[in-house]
Amino acid sequence: MPVPLPGGIGFGLHWAWVPFFGFIFGAATIISLLVIWLAQGHPRYRSNESTVVYISDVGADNHALFIVLGTLTALFFFASIYLDYRLRHTYRIPTRVRRYERAASGLSLIFAFICALGCILLTIFDAFAHPTLHWTFSGIFFVALLLSGMFNMIELGGLARDYRDDKATRLSFYIKVAIVIPGIIAIIILACLMKRCDDRTPPGQSDYITCNGDDSAAASLEWFVTTLFCLYIASMMLDLYPSRYTSTHRRNGAAPQELIQPTRGVVQPKSGFFGKKQKGGPMTKSTVPNGAMTNGEVPNGALMNGTDGRVLPQNGSSMV
Repeated sequence: MPVPLPGGIGFGLHWAWVPFFGFIFGAATIISLLVIWLAQGHPRYRSNESTVVYISDVGADNHALFIVLGTLTALFFFASIYLDYRLRHTYRIPTRVRRYERAASGLSLIFAFICALGCILLTIFDAFAHPTLHWTFSGIFFVALLLSGMFNMIELGGLARDYRDDKATRLSFYIKVAIVIPGIIAIIILACLMKRCDDRTPPGQSDYITCNGDDSAAASLEWFVTTLFCLYIASMMLDLYPSRYTSTHRRNGAAPQELIQPTRGVVQPKSGFFGKKQKGGPMTKSTVPNGAMTNGEVPNGALMNGTDGRVLPQNGSSMV
């Protein structure tokens, strides 16, 4: 049986403090590097750089700062995705009902790990000392980020339909759409601009002469996508904050009705990585007592399953 997560700590945010600090570190990375570049008088660190430099180039010129803030952002980002997966798996926040939602959640977690690893490595191997490795890991970071965001958006889209009365889940889905879709478009354009610039630049000639406009636009898009990454992390506060209602410190209080059950579909205990639904009737408000948790927990620790009032015992402190 999985070990249940505690109720979260401090700041009144419960587990939402994890994406909160992820956003803080990400924003600190962007703002500090931008302020440094502006304070230096908009320098071009290399002769072949465009008028607008890449955030990677400013990070390479301030390598230690880039590594520390970039690594912290990546770690908190992955921790946020993992907590979302784990808290839904243990019925602490609106849980996944359908098979495709569980598959999308698992894939989002996998690509989030790849994204975080790519983010850490691209800060270590900077654009000046290791240009090939840096841009390879940057590509991995961007692609994995988009895939993780897309699968998370698919999962939330299903949850928004299942929990139609849960405004936080629906709002989180709309915010994810507003972040992920522009991110996909921006990264595609960025890659096309960089490829066109490379094709137009003869060997040994400076990019600044042949494609300053394209390169500056690509650099601006890199700053833009990085900003979207920070906003994506911040949006996960909406996903994790409802765990405050199911905290172990609040088990005697009443949870909002939208956290008790989906408006449609069946919430059942699951097993395995993506989970497997058990047979049984859907939970209804008439069968779930007031003050129940997301998983239908009643004061004696049992689970109400179906409309016939059957009780499923809980083995351990959480259901899988």
